[in-house]
Amino acid sequence: MKKFGSLLIILILLLPATLPAETFPEIDVENLFAQKKAAIQDYIPLTEKQNAVFWPLYDKYEKKEISIFIRRVSHIREYMQEHKNLSDEKAESMMNDFLQIEADALKLKRGLVKKFSEILPSKTVFRFFVFEELLEAGFFSQIAQELPEIE
Repeated sequence: MKKFGSLLIILILLLPATLPAETFPEIDVENLFAQKKAAIQDYIPLTEKQNAVFWPLYDKYEKKEISIFIRRVSHIREYMQEHKNLSDEKAESMMNDFLQIEADALKLKRGLVKKFSEILPSKTVFRFFVFEELLEAGFFSQIAQELPEIE
């Protein structure tokens, strides 16, 4: 659990204390996900046999997850640029994009649950996904605090 706290601190430090509405910090995605992976290694106890099958699956998942993460960040950047002049049409388009990103993320997670459930106890699979969600929530909650309101 110590690593989880450390990772949240890293996530917070990646963002300035206050974000100007029209800017968005650059994110070192590779470093962020390397720190996340290290935290998972500390938080999810696996046997040697489980490690041998878990990490190759996780690495494939992570590549797709990074792609979705980049789409989410790009979507937030777009919102921050467009928020002052956001038309209903643009808002609808952005909502559809948002829902597609979320659908893709859920599909990816469901696929990994299925694969992990074949090789790991359900308790371990659930623990992994709870941890995964906490990390994601921590990161995006930092961003959400600074999002501008639609005018």
